[in-house]
Amino acid sequence: MTDNKKLELLAIGDCNTAGAIEYGTHFNAPKQLCEKLQRQDIPCQLHNYGTTMSTCREGLRMSDDHKQAADWMLLNFGLVDAWITSIPQVYISYYPDNRLKKFARKLLKSLKKRLRGPAQKGWVSSGFVIEPDEYKSSMLAIIHQQRQQNPNLKVLLWGSAPTDDEERNSWLARYDGYLQELVGDNDFFLDTAGLIKEAIADGAERDELYDDSVHLSAQGASLVANAMLDIILASERSA
Repeated sequence: MTDNKKLELLAIGDCNTAGAIEYGTHFNAPKQLCEKLQRQDIPCQLHNYGTTMSTCREGLRMSDDHKQAADWMLLNFGLVDAWITSIPQVYISYYPDNRLKKFARKLLKSLKKRLRGPAQKGWVSSGFVIEPDEYKSSMLAIIHQQRQQNPNLKVLLWGSAPTDDEERNSWLARYDGYLQELVGDNDFFLDTAGLIKEAIADGAERDELYDDSVHLSAQGASLVANAMLDIILASERSA
């Protein structure tokens, strides 16, 4: 990259893109990545549109609302998309949000809780919040939208951090696989689950990498940001 060129980063994703509000959003991986780039004497401007509890459906709307001529896009959805729920056909988005939608979600959550009983399982439909075909088409649409702003945009698709629930992790692994299928020219994939599992195998404590069952801690986000940094530096230096 040219000297003194400010690298424009666009981040679109769910809670680990946004950072959990209760733990401090400055802990998120995109923010830490930008700080690490600046320590490498690479000026960086971050536009982070991560939103908690969001899916690629919200992501497509976010992308449409925030078109940027970025150099890199960090794109991550899956934690909510790959969740199995009752009556998935009924979905109330988190973005854009308002009071009416918040109230409606409370009612829907209460209804779904009642429908989890054994007597209802035989007749109540269940499935992924976002089915695989919609997931893949929405992610591709986000990439297409942003490449209309900059045809040379590089996209870093990063997988979901594993949770403390192995069944849920198997669902996330499926969606990480769909994400990896989307990698094309000028696209890169970061295996977040593999990265974290390797760190734990090397002696890191899970409680140090996470603030709870789902949200990465500052240390966990830094681990992801370091891997992102390696990908970006290798690409920029070979350009």
